[in-house]
Amino acid sequence: MAKSVTRMIRRPLRGKPLILLILAAVIVLLMIAVILPFQKNESRLAVLIGSASEDLSWLQRIRLIFILSRQLDELSQPVGGAGNTSIITVDEGESVISVAQEMLDGGFIRDKELFLNYLVYRGIDKKILPGKYAMQDNLSILEVGDHLMDPAYRLISLTLLPGLRLEEIADLIEQSGLRFSSEAFLIAAKDYPAELHPAGGTSLEGYLLAGVYEFKRSISLESFLNGFVNHFQRIVDEDMVEAFRRNGITLEQAVTMASMIGREAMSPEEYPMIASVFYNRLRAGMRFESDPTVQYAVGWNENQKTWWKNPLELSDLSVYSEYNTYMIAGFPKGPISNSSIEILRAVANPDQTPFFYFRAKCDGSPYHNFAVTYEEHLQNDCN
Repeated sequence: MAKSVTRMIRRPLRGKPLILLILAAVIVLLMIAVILPFQKNESRLAVLIGSASEDLSWLQRIRLIFILSRQLDELSQPVGGAGNTSIITVDEGESVISVAQEMLDGGFIRDKELFLNYLVYRGIDKKILPGKYAMQDNLSILEVGDHLMDPAYRLISLTLLPGLRLEEIADLIEQSGLRFSSEAFLIAAKDYPAELHPAGGTSLEGYLLAGVYEFKRSISLESFLNGFVNHFQRIVDEDMVEAFRRNGITLEQAVTMASMIGREAMSPEEYPMIASVFYNRLRAGMRFESDPTVQYAVGWNENQKTWWKNPLELSDLSVYSEYNTYMIAGFPKGPISNSSIEILRAVANPDQTPFFYFRAKCDGSPYHNFAVTYEEHLQNDCN
């Protein structure tokens, strides 16, 4: 009886390796059935939409590959807009969920959850750059995601203050990240097609109005300059040009006077008053005797590292140049710097004053003392 029991106990032991072998084979087959399609989908996704982020856990990786491989058409299909461009702002520290909602609200994507899954899969959720983007409404989710990750699609901000000459604007361009050089800008801006020029000239000195501008990093130099010219022509409309004519000056002369005011005035409040002084001197046959025109004629000062030498020396006033209004009567050859819409409005609608002179106040403020006679003008001297 004891032997029989022993045999009964040993028989299952002899069959156990076989069961384990079968179980292992089943597991291997299951793994093959799962892993091979997974690897196939992963390779396919890498080719079609890019590789998965290395920061993903293996569970995240499996989940996202499973989801995205079944929605490839939706990922690559454009939203279907008319190609209109809008500016989208991504704030510093803004969450990816907030960005996705903004894209949905703006009509740039249809499926917020799919968009988020794609961003996480590619790791774009951690690479979105704050700033402004020019986004079109006919892009796919893949394209929208790439735009948010690539600095090339982020808008570049360029701020121009009044009173900058072309060389100074060129320096700003050099620092901006735009893809054309400052040298190329200067060459093109000083030899602009006359048929496109607002006043029929060739130099854009004075025509790049002050303001805050935003450009695609990839904008061409031609489009950049044409954009400024188009902006100028929208701002300086026929009514303003007619106001210049009523004051007895041409468009080019108005831009030139505005450029002088932009360098003379430190406070916008004084734009119309300084304009009145220039008009009064012009009508009286007096020379403008504007220091900034001398500074423009003198040019770069190596000692001061500036285009606007200050203070001027007495010998500078006698430098012969078509820009030096101490030496020539009437307007200088052309504008000496850029101006702004506010300054051009002052030229179109100057104050009516009896003044022929102005001089900076001695209190350090941004204002001037104005005078009717030369004797009064001398009395306003700070010495």
